[in-house]
Amino acid sequence: MEKALPFRSSTKFFQETLDSLPIHLAILNQQGVIVAVNDAWRCFGVANQYKDPNWGIGRNYLGICQEAIGPQTEDARNVAEAIQQLLSGERSSFQIEYPCHSDTEQRWFSLSLTHFSFDERTWVVAAHEDISQSALTEQGLQLRNRAMAAADEGITITDATQNGNPIIYANSGFLKITGYELDQVLGRNCRFLQGPETNQNTIETIRQALRTKTSCTVELLNYAVDRRPFWNKLSITPIKDEGGQTTHYVGIQSDITEKKQMEATLRQRTEELEELNARLVDSEQALLRQNANKDKFFSIISHDLKSPFHSILGFAEILSGDLSDFTLEEIRSYGNHIHVGAQNLLNLLENLMQWTRLQSGRMGYQPEPLLLRERVEMVLSLLQGNLLAKKIHFDCSLDPEMLVYADRTHLSLVMQNLISNAIKFTPAQGKIQVYASQQDGMIITCVADSGVGIASQRLSDLFQIETSFSTVGTANEKGTGLGLILCNELVRENGGQISAESTLGEGSRFYFTLPSSIRALAVLDEDSHTKQN
Repeated sequence: MEKALPFRSSTKFFQETLDSLPIHLAILNQQGVIVAVNDAWRCFGVANQYKDPNWGIGRNYLGICQEAIGPQTEDARNVAEAIQQLLSGERSSFQIEYPCHSDTEQRWFSLSLTHFSFDERTWVVAAHEDISQSALTEQGLQLRNRAMAAADEGITITDATQNGNPIIYANSGFLKITGYELDQVLGRNCRFLQGPETNQNTIETIRQALRTKTSCTVELLNYAVDRRPFWNKLSITPIKDEGGQTTHYVGIQSDITEKKQMEATLRQRTEELEELNARLVDSEQALLRQNANKDKFFSIISHDLKSPFHSILGFAEILSGDLSDFTLEEIRSYGNHIHVGAQNLLNLLENLMQWTRLQSGRMGYQPEPLLLRERVEMVLSLLQGNLLAKKIHFDCSLDPEMLVYADRTHLSLVMQNLISNAIKFTPAQGKIQVYASQQDGMIITCVADSGVGIASQRLSDLFQIETSFSTVGTANEKGTGLGLILCNELVRENGGQISAESTLGEGSRFYFTLPSSIRALAVLDEDSHTKQN
């Protein structure tokens, strides 16, 4: 072996120099046979289960290459061709990277071939270096780059060390979403995607994240190159160097326009369903009220309508017999009972008719300016006999010029029922007052009496048909229980409200409000002016 190495005897320094190098080295003679190796080569052989410390010496280098690379591969052919060219002087160097995988790991090596002349012969130096780590790193980077380029989401990288934090990378997904070309994007700040409808509070959230060098995710309205708006879900994450300093930001953009549109449609449908559900609930409640009203209505018909008939028929039957058995005073009394019963029956029928017309929408509503005192005097002309019969003092202190804006028939019915009730529950020689005041464009009218009064717990039941009740008057006058209910609905129909105050044994006060004529005419003038414009 010493004879194969004429330069070994010349100096030990050469071998020690080879041994000090970290890469695997082998010296080839003109036949391609390995004649010398260094320590790195020997250690590699031991690590790969070659027990001979001088593994490879005396073997043809091409055979070792074929074992490592594969005899049929293009890399092996290129190495063989390069060695021949180096030995013949056709080339001075050769380099190649090749895989050399084992059963347990993937490895890559770099092979560099050079030649030199010594003792009138040409020698080749084969240098092997394990580049597995850098190759794996490079593979990972390439895979990452391919994944980023192929992603549907937009991916941008900005340089936080430069003024304005410009974009230095944008993938095809970003270009597809925005419609921009790459040269229109690189070097620019991402704010070029903003537009007139971009929410500034969202922009401030992004700026705050950049100032504090933290991550954030927002949804904002951006604009494509053709100024088409689109909803962008943007996630920003800082990239830090080994010292913890933020050097770059990576931004992930997703076009969520379709999602936003679906959310808006869903919200609209939800609101429509909620509105429909509310209407259904209202309709159900209205039906329940109508059923209750119907039940009450039939109760009144079956009871209150039947009672007067019994009274009338009873006394009529008595008078249909032999009148000689009765005194003139008895006949007059029976006739009076028949008259009172017929009058009560008439009042009941009138209230029932008015209430049913109001419920069915067949009672007209034609508001107009009306003199309030004039309506009261018209009602008094109808009820004068009742007042005189009980010797009740009636005091009307209404301003003759006070105008209300209401339906004439409605107002007359309200006044007739309230004054009739006051007469009914006021004892003989009692007092009834009617007065009014004005407040916030409304006329507040009060009908007060010095009658028997109403228990406080019954006041809330006065104006609801489902809880209405009838009470006998101070002169045993019969009631229908519908009068105040009718008043309530008529007042509400005219834009007002009705309420009552009462003290047992002292009397009652019924208040109702109606729009003043001046206010109503002003509203009408405003509506007319609006329609003309």
